[in-house]
Amino acid sequence: MAVMATKAELEQLWTLACLLSNQQLPHQALPCLEVCVAAGETSQPPTAFVIRAHVLLAETCLTLCRLESKEQSRELWWKRYKRAETSIYVVEKALESKTHPPKVEQEWVVRLYQSKVLLVQQTSKIEQPVQNRQVLENVCAAIRACGEDPPAASPLARLKEQLCAQLRATLADMHLQSMLRSSNQDFEGLAAFDDNLRVVRTAVPSHIDPDFQLWLVMVSCHVLVTSLRHRAPTEVTKAIGFADQWIASQPNLGPDLQLYHMIAKCLSFLRSGEFKKLGPVVEQIKAFRASVEIPTDSPSYVQAAFVDNIIDGLELEVISRYDPSQAMGLSMKAIHLVQTNLVKYESQPDIHLLLLGTLFDMLYIHCNLHLQHSRYFEMAVSVVQMLKLFNAYNHHLEPTIFHVQYSVQIHVLVAKYAIAIGRFKEGESHLNYIVQHLLPPISEDGRAYPRAFIHLWIDLLEASSYCSGVADPMFSIRSNDANGIQMRRIFPSTMQLTFLGKILENHGLKELVYKDGNVELRAKYDLAVCMWLWATQELGLFAATLQNLPRGHKIFPIHEKLEESRPDMLRMLHESLQLVSTHVDCAETTAEIMALFGPKLIEAGRIENGEETLKSAIRLSLHAKNALLQTRLLVDIFHLYTHRQLVQAQATTAEKYEKKIAALQRRIAQAQSENATNERIFKWTDVKAK
Repeated sequence: MAVMATKAELEQLWTLACLLSNQQLPHQALPCLEVCVAAGETSQPPTAFVIRAHVLLAETCLTLCRLESKEQSRELWWKRYKRAETSIYVVEKALESKTHPPKVEQEWVVRLYQSKVLLVQQTSKIEQPVQNRQVLENVCAAIRACGEDPPAASPLARLKEQLCAQLRATLADMHLQSMLRSSNQDFEGLAAFDDNLRVVRTAVPSHIDPDFQLWLVMVSCHVLVTSLRHRAPTEVTKAIGFADQWIASQPNLGPDLQLYHMIAKCLSFLRSGEFKKLGPVVEQIKAFRASVEIPTDSPSYVQAAFVDNIIDGLELEVISRYDPSQAMGLSMKAIHLVQTNLVKYESQPDIHLLLLGTLFDMLYIHCNLHLQHSRYFEMAVSVVQMLKLFNAYNHHLEPTIFHVQYSVQIHVLVAKYAIAIGRFKEGESHLNYIVQHLLPPISEDGRAYPRAFIHLWIDLLEASSYCSGVADPMFSIRSNDANGIQMRRIFPSTMQLTFLGKILENHGLKELVYKDGNVELRAKYDLAVCMWLWATQELGLFAATLQNLPRGHKIFPIHEKLEESRPDMLRMLHESLQLVSTHVDCAETTAEIMALFGPKLIEAGRIENGEETLKSAIRLSLHAKNALLQTRLLVDIFHLYTHRQLVQAQATTAEKYEKKIAALQRRIAQAQSENATNERIFKWTDVKAK
């Protein structure tokens, strides 16, 4: 019948097939198309009519493959798939002909590429990264085939609009899937998405509207600043600057893109550790959201509830550094709000995952604020809450890179808490667990390393350099002096210093930190080195002393690489102080640096500068409500007054020191008495690690 059909009959069958296809009746359209295709088998080269029939046949077969799974009828599914594959091949060969190319409307060339997208999506034998690249290449080819500026009411204009929406949705889905597939051992998902984004930006730069172009620029910036690959700081700055210029050149830009741009800038400052720059942009976002009026019938992210959580998270990052007391109140309110929105957005996996990350970032800051304020019992309560939430959301986190990140942070918090209350064995156990089971090792030869984990190593350094001496059962300030008080310095334990030295001996970590370009991480790394140098010097655990001990008495290892830094300690502290003061504005870190810098200045003969530095450190520690640091600083102030023979000032300082030591010991005892809570905390191990 197909061969004997007249031209008029074929035209009628074609019209019927198109009508059935438009009415989404693929089963009924399929036999009509088979007849049309069969009628053209003898015509070489294929006519435009046959080309159109092949393209629509491929579309129809692949639509049925998508609607009716392979499990329903494997033989029928494969028959349709192969039929579509054959039709696409026939059309491609015809269009490639240089002698007799068919004069087919451009609409059908576009639809050919759409069919190729469907074919790739139905192919299970291709690895996901390859499939993603092929989908994007064909969608971009389809957009180019529509032309740069098709007539407004034409089929090409309609197809181009659909394709641009498809491209945008495809990229968003690929980004989500790359996040879900990434892990501590396999972080190539995000790297592959980064490459795909670059392909799209070079494939269709002049074929999409300015809003879509800017969206691609902003997604590129977003991916760049959150990339697990190392990026030169200048590369990130250049990308954000380019986006700034584009924003300025688009007066009618939609509010969603303006918001996206500001959030991307915030993420870039988080990446670089420039919190002084981050704060003003957060305020700018808040003012922008308050000023924009969005019609109720217009979908927009500007006023979306989850954006409140993002802004709260960014604001908390800033405020926790310069005003820890205010940050404590904000964190409690923000944590409650984000938990509410987690329920609201449970059906939207991309937003839900974003909110989970925001929640655990907030919880980590909240727990550290308790530690900073020496509120150990309250810290234990907050850590238990974090454990509950982590276990509750573990099935969401487990497939993602966030799982290892928050596992490490919880173990760090447990270690910090254990060390702070004198449970040194438990603290050491959790620190070792992180290094042995969670974080990938750092090589000395500069091999690629996920940059998202660098800050976790800095967290480890902070935990192992925490001055825990007050919690030592052997610690006592009683003496036979006239005032009955011994002004004892407070150090990390020998266990902590051993662990800290082992990490710092890895030159690969230093290379990663210095190369990353995050000013806060660099300052904290150098501070940890200086803490180790200071504590080992004061405790007599430095190389010059250890080398003179008999072999059997060398209980502390000699770290030759670290010892080489001892002459540079004053310079390192000065540079760290400049970095933090200029870029970070963190009261606690600044005070910690000053607490070491002041005595080194005095030791170098710069007594007035040293005294002023110590006084500034005291003021900052009071502002940060860091009782432990205040207590440590009182010892240096006491020795300064001793040098100046200020007897009354010495007595006042000693009295303050005694009261603060007593207060710290009461808080430690309170936390130590919580046996059930402590057992629950110290025995926790994340589910995945088991």
